[in-house]
Amino acid sequence: MMSVPNEATVILVVDDSPETLAMLNEALVSEGFSVLVALSGAQALSICNRIVPDLVLMDAVMSGMDGFESHRKLRENNRMAHVPVIFMTGLDSGEVATASLESGAVDYVQKPIRISELCARIRRHLLNAKQINESGNILDSRGLSTMVVDETCRVLWCTSGAAELLGMAGIGKIEMATVLPSMLSKWIQHARQRDTLSVGKNIMVRFEERQGHSCILNITRKNGENEAADLLGKQFGLTERESEVLYWVSQGKTNKELAIILGISARTVNKHLESIFQKLMVDNRTSAASMAIEELHHYGFG
Repeated sequence: MMSVPNEATVILVVDDSPETLAMLNEALVSEGFSVLVALSGAQALSICNRIVPDLVLMDAVMSGMDGFESHRKLRENNRMAHVPVIFMTGLDSGEVATASLESGAVDYVQKPIRISELCARIRRHLLNAKQINESGNILDSRGLSTMVVDETCRVLWCTSGAAELLGMAGIGKIEMATVLPSMLSKWIQHARQRDTLSVGKNIMVRFEERQGHSCILNITRKNGENEAADLLGKQFGLTERESEVLYWVSQGKTNKELAIILGISARTVNKHLESIFQKLMVDNRTSAASMAIEELHHYGFG
């Protein structure tokens, strides 16, 4: 059973109808939420510049700046990048529903609003957002450049390291929501573990794994490390991951450091090392590192 929200859970409700705002404010407060209200997209932007809500409930069709434009502008605020948005629409149209989800919203509800259903959806998306943020914080603390996208290639979250590397390829916050999904869509359908896609002159997206309807990607920089690992792989008949492990072993990294660098568990590092030892016909990491260093020096690395 999902937890009941506490008083610190803030919902921003955006609708140009005072009657709708009053109804939703009363209903959500009675459910234990703290509520902020805005009569326009511009007012919502002003509020979010001062206070970051936990979730936004946005009317899709408003006079002046509509919900979709308001949502796009909200996403330009870095602090709002991962705040879930639920659209409300009075139009019985599949096009509106599709537009809501394609814009990056997590969900939509049909007017007239059924409060019990709305609150259930709000709780579910708040819980999802909390879990995603906690995972992102852990990865950020380890300095990993990781990103997760859904089945439409919409970015669910990414670490600060991933965002920084994408920025080097000219993909900022707006491009992550508009340009990047189309760049990834065809490639990701058939991508296998460790496959890469160039998104800039020196930036690559590397496919890691599928989890349900989501895909985990790593953002990497094309550099001498990649070339050196590729060389070791070709010379010793290693897989791509084994090549990376051997390269970092040759650089004196411990298993714990390797796990953090490559975003894998220490147990997985050990399994790769066992395979590397067999292929190199050695029985310890010192011998494997020596062979790798000799090979790299021969070809001008290091």
